[in-house]
Amino acid sequence: MGTMARRRVTYKVYPNKQQEELLENTRRMHCDLYNAALEERITAYRRRGISVKKADQEKSLTQIRQQDPLGYGAINAQALQGTLKRLDEAFQHFFRRVKEGREAPGFPRFKAGRRFKGWTYKAHGDGWRVFPGADWKHGRLRLSGIGTMQIRGKARTQGAPKTCTITKKIDGWYASVVIECQPRRDHDQDAHDAMTMDWGQETYATLVWGIEDDEYEELANERFWQSEKDKIIEKNRELSQAILDEYNALPKEEKKQWKKPSKRHRRKRRELARAHRRLSNRRKDRSHKTSAYIAKRCKRFGTEKLTVQNMTRSAKGSVENPGKNVRQKAGNNREALDTAPADLLKMIRYKVEETGADYIEIPTRQVKPSQRCPVAWTCEKKGLGDRKHRLPDGRVIGRDHASGATQLRWMLAKSGQSIPWVGCRPLDSPGNSHPEP
Repeated sequence: MGTMARRRVTYKVYPNKQQEELLENTRRMHCDLYNAALEERITAYRRRGISVKKADQEKSLTQIRQQDPLGYGAINAQALQGTLKRLDEAFQHFFRRVKEGREAPGFPRFKAGRRFKGWTYKAHGDGWRVFPGADWKHGRLRLSGIGTMQIRGKARTQGAPKTCTITKKIDGWYASVVIECQPRRDHDQDAHDAMTMDWGQETYATLVWGIEDDEYEELANERFWQSEKDKIIEKNRELSQAILDEYNALPKEEKKQWKKPSKRHRRKRRELARAHRRLSNRRKDRSHKTSAYIAKRCKRFGTEKLTVQNMTRSAKGSVENPGKNVRQKAGNNREALDTAPADLLKMIRYKVEETGADYIEIPTRQVKPSQRCPVAWTCEKKGLGDRKHRLPDGRVIGRDHASGATQLRWMLAKSGQSIPWVGCRPLDSPGNSHPEP
C-alpha cells in the first residue's frame, strides 16, 4: 500500500435563491467574527498590554453562541473556530516577519465584506457532507443550516473526504474538498530516464534529456498578460470613471461620507474581477497541463531551485539610494510573474512524485546553470540578451538548452553517473569553479 496523501478537488456549487442568501449571511457573520476578534486583540493590547490568545477567543465564542442561538449558535462551531485560527495564523506570520526584520511586516488588517472569501469545515460529517456521483464526478453537498445543493466537478483521485472550504468568487460559489487518497500517475512508454527543465520568459520551459539537437523540447510562452491586459486596463478605467461620476453626483455635504455603491459601480467592479479571474484561470490551466505533461515524460526530474520573491523584487530602492532601470525591472518582474513559476514548480513536484520518480532541486548559486558550459564545465558571464552558447567543439546551441544540459549533468553526477558527451571535462578538473557534487 502506497503512502497516503491529501489532494484538493474543487466543485462549483449551485444553490437556489434561498440557499444563496443563507450562504451570503454565513459568510458575512464569519467576516464579522474575524473583524471582532481582531479588534479585541488590538484593544486589549493597547489599553492593558494583554496579548489575547486563540484559546481565549474560543472560550468567548462558546459564550457568544449560547447567547445568540439563532445567529452564531446556528453556525457550525468548528467552522467558527477555523475563522479564529485563520486570524491567529495571520498574527503568527506577522510576528515572524517582525523577527526577520522586514521593513513592512504587514500587521493583520480588517476584512471588508466583499473581500472575505469564505470559511472552512474541519471534519467530514461535522457541519457538512459530500455525496459524490460515480467516479467522484458531480454530486451533492449538504451544509448544516443551509441545505443540500448540486455540485459540478470531478476528482482525479478518489478517497476519504477530510475538510471543506466554501468560497465565493466573482462567478459563483465553490466547495474545495480535501480528500485523503493514494495518488498515482503512469509514465509514457517512451519516458526519458532523466530530464531537466530550464524555466524562462522568452521560452516558457525548455525540457532537456541530452545535448544533441533532438534531445530537447521548447514549450512556448503564451504571454497571457499581454493578450488580456488591454481588456483589464479598459475595465479598470470604466470602474474609475463610474466611481468619479458617482462622487461628482453627490451633494456637497455628502461628499465626505460613505455612500452605498451604485449599480453601475458594482457592475463595473464585477466586470473587472471577471477579467482578472479569466487571466488567473488561464495561468492555472497552463501550469496544470504543463506539469502533467512533464510528469509523464521522465523517470527522474531535476530543475533549478528558484526563489521567486527575490527574483521579482522591486528595483525602486529608497529616497537616499534610488534604484536603476526601475521601469525595465518592473516590466521584467511582470513578465516573470505572468508565467507563475512558483505554482508550476509546486505542481511539477507533487505530480512527478505521484509517478514514483525522483524530484531533484539543483542549487542555482553553486551550479550557475545559465553561465556554465555543460561540456567544459567552465563559467562565462552572459547577459540576458545572450541567447546562444558555443560548445568546445564549435557547435552552437540555445542558452536554455545549455542551461538544462548543465543541470542534467550535475544531477546525473550526483547519483554517480557520467555522461558520454564528446570533450567532457571532469567536474573536479583544475580551473573549474564547482566541484563534483
